[in-house]
Amino acid sequence: MLKWIATKIIKMSETRTGLMGEHFAAGAILAQGWSYAASPQDKFDGIAISNNNDDLVLLVQVKTSSFILQKGKRTPCYHFQLGSGSKNKKKPNNTKGKSDYDILALCGAKHRHCVFLHVSQVQQLSKRLQGHNFNAENEADTWAAAVQIARELKR
Repeated sequence: MLKWIATKIIKMSETRTGLMGEHFAAGAILAQGWSYAASPQDKFDGIAISNNNDDLVLLVQVKTSSFILQKGKRTPCYHFQLGSGSKNKKKPNNTKGKSDYDILALCGAKHRHCVFLHVSQVQQLSKRLQGHNFNAENEADTWAAAVQIARELKR
């Protein structure tokens, strides 16, 4: 019985971490003056809508990680799995007019901030980031940079 309860707590914890990240990403996008709607799909978690009268709509995929000490490392960091698929991980599809999503939000659960990347910036299946990357200033800067790339590619 105790083993079953421990298993359920671990699974719930992973789900809770993911939900926390989705809420952090929504709050960060709203703070940048955009509208946001959660829309859990297979390839993306939400939709960001520009409030600048340019009708830019961006699909957002959220990945959340806990701040942990990696084996053989001296300082804790966030380790994000960027690929999709259960057994064979694949990088996101990123062809003109046919990408899986536009913006990737990497959410640091402990720091409660995000780092944003445009899908074209995703070049590997995993990424490690130090805690100092997760702050309000970097959140705003990475959002602006990812949106700029999206605007240029949608022209």
